[in-house]
Amino acid sequence: MGGRRDPQAWLWVPPVLAVAAIPVFGAAVARGQSLDNAVPSYVWLMVAWAVGRVVRDWRQRTLALEQANRELAELPVV
Repeated sequence: MGGRRDPQAWLWVPPVLAVAAIPVFGAAVARGQSLDNAVPSYVWLMVAWAVGRVVRDWRQRTLALEQANRELAELPVV
């Protein structure tokens, strides 16, 4: 969903949200949540973000390659 939004926002919003999530996970641990459950949840959150960045990069490269192929196909054959 957010992959088509502001290209700069996807760089800074996830790290800001990751830092903002630390107090949430801290509060959960303080209220009795097991640290053994909180840490893997936070790690999965970070891994999902990293995978999303990789997939977005692949998508951008594919779109650029498709555009280059279209431009190449439009060139006259000499």
